[in-house]
Amino acid sequence: MPTKNPNDAFDETLITDAIQTYLKTYMAFPDDDQPLIVALWILHTWTFSQSFPRKPWTTPYLYVHSPEKQSGKSLLIELSESLVLNPEKVLGMTSAVLFNLIEQRQPALFIDEVDTIWSGAKNEELRGVLNGGYKHGGYIWRNRPGPDGPEPTKFSTFCPKLLAGIDNGQLPDTIADRCIPIRLRRKREDQQTEIYYAFMAGPIAESLAAEIGDWVSANAEKIIDYMPKPLQGISPRAFEISMPLLQIAHALGIEKTAREALSRLLAPQPEKDSPGIALLRKIREIFDETGAEKLHTQMILERLGDSWNGKLLSNRLRPYEIEPPTIILIGNKNLRGYYRHNFDDAWGRYL
Repeated sequence: MPTKNPNDAFDETLITDAIQTYLKTYMAFPDDDQPLIVALWILHTWTFSQSFPRKPWTTPYLYVHSPEKQSGKSLLIELSESLVLNPEKVLGMTSAVLFNLIEQRQPALFIDEVDTIWSGAKNEELRGVLNGGYKHGGYIWRNRPGPDGPEPTKFSTFCPKLLAGIDNGQLPDTIADRCIPIRLRRKREDQQTEIYYAFMAGPIAESLAAEIGDWVSANAEKIIDYMPKPLQGISPRAFEISMPLLQIAHALGIEKTAREALSRLLAPQPEKDSPGIALLRKIREIFDETGAEKLHTQMILERLGDSWNGKLLSNRLRPYEIEPPTIILIGNKNLRGYYRHNFDDAWGRYL
């Protein structure tokens, strides 16, 4: 682990190198973009210090996720907790706990197991807290007991946040577009890392955290006075949340590298099909595979799977102005089904 002699001139890139070295000592990242962005985010949490001249305009949420367990999410939380300013980890909290915690402590907030929060439940209260909390001045109104009854009170929701969980596709879009995705994978056998023991790594993290605080304090004006240029190829919201990390990267002299990493991590992903469009796409595949101009309903249902029936199929197609099944003559039988031309308009509009 690199160390700094107080009598030496400060090498501005040393602090990010040191953070990344610390992380990669115990973590196997899929690529080099991720530890760099996590290191910048860790530095960013220190700009919420009471002594920092002016808070940043926005804060990016890190969304640390993986397709399976045992991919390093909890480990990355523990490593980051030891380096950020004022860490708080929450699990299974209510929205009331969350906004009171932010109002009182303005922590670097670690929200674990987010896959269970929005798995089959809307949790609109919690989503409201997170939706506005990425921007300076973000708040939520709630009643607070007063001498004459409930008093409407504004609670701040603005603070750095790291969300972690299995990627189950349930994270609300309004939260996802406030996040920089950190997609982890299980470590391969050929990826060697040291086993993390908090009691052994603690002194190293404590010393490094002190250096982080010193660097952010010494470079405060350089950080807050710089306005980065937009990143090409990403959405305005993605650039907005990236700004504080680019300000720090500029002060470090590594803005070009950070811009390239952010552009890769925030590159627009192909839009996921809605259930209706996925159905239209699948039915087109069935027509193409069979080469048929007409298919009876049962033939379509067999290829869609056991969860489908004729009524569900017709209900799902009706919003696309595809009428309920037409009578099709096959042999000497009249069967309910669809002609290929029934789908031409919907396919042309949506696929």
